[in-house]
Amino acid sequence: MTSNSTQLQTGTVIDGFTLGDCVASGGAGYLYDCTHAELESKLVMKVPRLGHNQPLAGLISFETECAIQPRLDSPHAPHVFGVGRLDEQPYLVMEKIEGQTLEDLIAQRGTGEPMPLEDLIEIGAAIARALHALHRSQVIHLDVKPGNLMLKADGNIVLLDFGFAHHAACPDLFYEAQLKGVGTPAYISPEQILGARHDARSDQFALGVTLFEMATGQLPYGAMEAASEMQQRLWRAPIPPRSIRADLPAWFQEVILRCLEVDPEQRFPNCGQVAWLFEQPHKIELTKRRQRIEPAGFWVQARRWWRSRNQPLKLKRVTNNNPLDEAPIVLVALDPESDDDALLESLRTATRRAMMSSPESRLSCLSIIESSKAQETDDDNEADRQHHGLIALQHWASTLHVNERQLSLHVFEDSDPAQKILDFAAHNQVDLIVLGASRAGGRIERVRSTMTRVVGRAKCSVIVVRPHVDY
Repeated sequence: MTSNSTQLQTGTVIDGFTLGDCVASGGAGYLYDCTHAELESKLVMKVPRLGHNQPLAGLISFETECAIQPRLDSPHAPHVFGVGRLDEQPYLVMEKIEGQTLEDLIAQRGTGEPMPLEDLIEIGAAIARALHALHRSQVIHLDVKPGNLMLKADGNIVLLDFGFAHHAACPDLFYEAQLKGVGTPAYISPEQILGARHDARSDQFALGVTLFEMATGQLPYGAMEAASEMQQRLWRAPIPPRSIRADLPAWFQEVILRCLEVDPEQRFPNCGQVAWLFEQPHKIELTKRRQRIEPAGFWVQARRWWRSRNQPLKLKRVTNNNPLDEAPIVLVALDPESDDDALLESLRTATRRAMMSSPESRLSCLSIIESSKAQETDDDNEADRQHHGLIALQHWASTLHVNERQLSLHVFEDSDPAQKILDFAAHNQVDLIVLGASRAGGRIERVRSTMTRVVGRAKCSVIVVRPHVDY
């Protein structure tokens, strides 16, 4: 293996990649701009520090990144173009993401300067969507922080640096080496401190810390660099963000503090739920968390410490990060004014079954009025059609007996129903789409076309429901 603890020279050629300037360096390695004669993409090459006196964690981190990142085919992770052999010259070549890290965005506002609420909601939802998409790919990042979150011009988030990540299909080298507390101290979750690396809700905890920092300009626990300080994460109550920023809505504090719960079971079931609620904050169930406007006092913190000593955190072993296992976000697309009663009832049955997994499952009911059909009804304007559609959806959903906070209703006019369903599902991190297979004579070919496209292109599970017929 090549011993390399020093920078490589500009102009060095490795497997056809020509190194440019060193754009970043850290304890684990170096990052270079690079080019390749056969590739038009802007590229960067990561090269680890190797040799004597280099930390073991640095090499494990690089091996982890080389194992996981090439497996990812996601708009929320850099595409990989090349991986060098460890026994020759190790390297990882990725696309160069154009944008701005949240760390830079926070720094530009100045120390202690919070972000506007509108930006907080938009960026917070984008982070949650990106994390949920990765979790559905069986990846847990485990080092979510502003410096590893790149905000692109289109508003999407790309996660950087998968060196601490866990992939369900890859050996977990950190776990096998029995290394605990791997991560960035200010953002690490309580369970990571104990050595657990298998729960996607660890990323949700770091999301809560990041949201807190963007909202207040401060960290909920401080920097916490020392190991003894990190242990406080197992019992210490975070500062309520509204004690720092009084104009922060109660619902936003509710989201942050629930993400920061010590016990993963007390957090949201998944990050898709967080994204869904950012889009519809009036659906957030408010608890006593929202009322906290003062930091926890000495005796409150002492009781939490004592309770943690006598009732240590018990971690549930998670073997599958599939969001359908717990609290899925379900989308049912239907025509509530259809005269096919058997189909509508079959859709209700399928929807009830999908929602049974958790009281925190979310349901979005979607009805699409095709633009061509809408133009044929000159007596109604768009607002009237949507109003009538919402009433019909509400009537259809009322028999499901779903809690109002779990339910959202949407009516759109669109010339391409299939694409609208796909776009809605992607934006709202839907885990399961429920569609009906209509028997409506003249419309059957159009219905089949919509159904086939949704089934073929959806990035989540799809159930096609057929009407029950008694013979």
